[in-house]
Amino acid sequence: MEPLTFLGDAFSEYYFTRVLWEEADLAPLLDAPGASRTHRHAMASLDRAHRALAERQQARSTHTLLVEPLSRLLEWTLGEPERVETEEGSEEAGATLLTTAGAVAARLRWLPPGAPLDRPEEGAHR
Repeated sequence: MEPLTFLGDAFSEYYFTRVLWEEADLAPLLDAPGASRTHRHAMASLDRAHRALAERQQARSTHTLLVEPLSRLLEWTLGEPERVETEEGSEEAGATLLTTAGAVAARLRWLPPGAPLDRPEEGAHR
């Protein structure tokens, strides 16, 4: 099997090279025929999202056009966005992405295009 290269900012390299391969529920999707089929579906989904997101500026579009289709492809459950109370007020805390076994795979936050990933968005205080 050829090595896979992941580009973009939807998931971290660490996730794809370490965490993903340890998820037992994904094993049938990651064998040679399954991986090839899953890869084709994922690339088509990412391509559609990339084209659709090019004209969008709202963070919710990332959720609707990218995160939801990919979580369906992996057969994972995407939780509802949560909020957390801080001394400065209520803030967005992201949503959990649960594997088919119910384990937390990631906590996701969707940001608008071009948002800096190394500092809080405007209005966030942590």
